[in-house]
Order: sequence, then structure tokens, then C-alpha cells
Amino acid sequence: TATVERIAATTIFFFFDITKYMEYTELTTTFNVGEKVFYPTIGICTVEKEELRGDKTYLKLFSPSQDSVILLPRDNASSLGLRKLTDKESLKKALSILSSKIEAPSFWKERVERNQSLLKEGSVEALCKIISNLYSRQKIKELPTIEKRLYDNALDMLISEAMSVLKKSEEDIRKIIFSYLEDGAEFRFNCNSSRVIS
Repeated sequence: TATVERIAATTIFFFFDITKYMEYTELTTTFNVGEKVFYPTIGICTVEKEELRGDKTYLKLFSPSQDSVILLPRDNASSLGLRKLTDKESLKKALSILSSKIEAPSFWKERVERNQSLLKEGSVEALCKIISNLYSRQKIKELPTIEKRLYDNALDMLISEAMSVLKKSEEDIRKIIFSYLEDGAEFRFNCNSSRVIS
């Protein structure tokens, strides 16, 4: 009986140990030198090199849009929001958000807080939610300066990521995005549409 209890206890410990390891590896992502990545509120960056400072290794990122260098601790870069670029299929799904009605607070200050939170989240889906909501609103009424800035930032980030993922020009990506925005939920993929992603 004692032996069985020890085996059971060891098995339980091993299970939880493996579970924690799996959770850790799921939360950590390896970023390679030369790779293009996305950092919330900044946008597309390139991993220039790994840099040792004291006992910590940092990722040195260069942001072309900001013309600036960012240093992030390598071991928790993911938890700070750094992510790999989305893939083509995920981008297609995210772009469909542009055709949807996005619920948002009617009071502009609450709306700003919500969209700032989405911008800090930094996912491609979050960017599409900001763009969809503010694009609809600016069709009705001119956006306040702070909301216009949020809209422009989100749009620029989405365009730059889509250009990298789809290997298309800025002009082509803008056509795709605004076709979603203009046509809304009536969109259907077809070979004659400027929104076809190949």
C-alpha cells in the first residue's frame, strides 16, 4: 500500500511538473535575429541582435516607423507583448472583422480607453476592431483628434503587418482593407475582387 501511495504521489507530482512546463513553453516564444516581429503601440520591428547586459540577455529591436531602438529582456519578451507576425489564414479571419459592426461605448472618453486598451493588446484582431469602429464613426461625424490618431496608428500598423505577411504593396493592401470597410458584411471572395488574398 505504501509503495502504491508513493507511486501515485510521484505520478501526481510529475503530472503537475509537466503541466507547468507545458504552460511555460506555451507562454514563451523564441525570436530569431533578423526576424520581423510586432510590438504593441509600436508596430513592425526587426530583431537586430541579442545583447548581454549584466546577467540578462536583451533583444535589440529596430522600429522603422519610429526610427528607434527598443531593448526587451529576451526571457519575458512575450509577456511584454512582443509577438511573431500573424499568418495568412489568421490575417484573413481578422480582416473579416472590418466588415462587422463593432460595439463600442457611445461616450467618446470611454471609447478612447477601450481602443487604447486594444492598441496595447496588439493583436491583429484588436487592430481591426479599432479600425472598424472608428471608420464607421468618422463616416457620421469627424473624429476628435485623439481618436483620429488612434485610428491612423491602428491602420498604419495593420497595413505594415499585412504587407509583410501577404508580400503585397501598400497600395494593394489599402485596397483590400478599404474594400472590407466599404462593402461590410456583403463581401464575398471572388476572383474579380480587390480583396482576394492569394
